Amino acid sequence: MVDKQGEGARGQPATSAWSVPQGRRTDEWSLCVVRVAEHRDRAAFAKFFAHFAPLIKVCKNSIRNSKLKTWGLSSKVMSLRVHCMRSAARNGFES
Repeated sequence: MVDKQGEGARGQPATSAWSVPQGRRTDEWSLCVVRVAEHRDRAAFAKFFAHFAPLIKVCKNSIRNSKLKTWGLSSKVMSLRVHCMRSAARNGFES
């Protein structure tokens, strides 16, 4: 992280391996977006979509799997808690 004085996060001089792009970007994907926005270029959209759609699908599947694992864990914890509360109630303890 770089602060306003140009020092790194630990007080050392800031070094940067990349520079912030100035002006209009000229990489292939940016040009596709510009062509789609300005000219409704279907070929540019198809090229962009063909490249990024599989990547988005992989991310979406990873997120869904993470949610399912989290949901499964939380439901197991809740089931264990209910079991412990019922067991305690049967044995005369209060939670």
